[in-house]
Amino acid sequence: MTATHRWSRPVRTLIPGLLLATTLAACGSSTPAATPTPAPAASGPAPAASVPAPAASGPAGPAASLGITVDGAVVTIVGMGRGDSDPFELPAGSATMTITACQSNGVMPIITLVDGSGGNAGIIVDPEKVLSKLAGGTYHIAAQANPGCLWQVRLTPG
Repeated sequence: MTATHRWSRPVRTLIPGLLLATTLAACGSSTPAATPTPAPAASGPAPAASVPAPAASGPAGPAASLGITVDGAVVTIVGMGRGDSDPFELPAGSATMTITACQSNGVMPIITLVDGSGGNAGIIVDPEKVLSKLAGGTYHIAAQANPGCLWQVRLTPG
């Protein structure tokens, strides 16, 4: 004789209901979790946080304007994301290249110094690197960085 267990009708309907409620809770499909609260506070600060603010970075961050600045013999290039700078002149000899990390994530961009003939004069990923035996003449910077990355390169001859 086999043993059978009979559940009463209220228990038979209660168990599937509990399983359904537990499954829905585990999947996170409950209505309160899907609705953001409060709506005005969530929509206010979000745009400001997602837009880079170069001027708010302080003295350690890149300059506020994109492009090339020449102060005496020091060349400063500020760029955004991936791309090539305009050409600039460097004297023959050595130069110290200082790279500022991306403001958005703190990651160093990959910077290539390219000479006037398109030759690679150095690939730099460190915050500071001394480049020696530069031929002098026209150069430009090729940067590999995330689209929202605001970066700065400073070349100081000497």
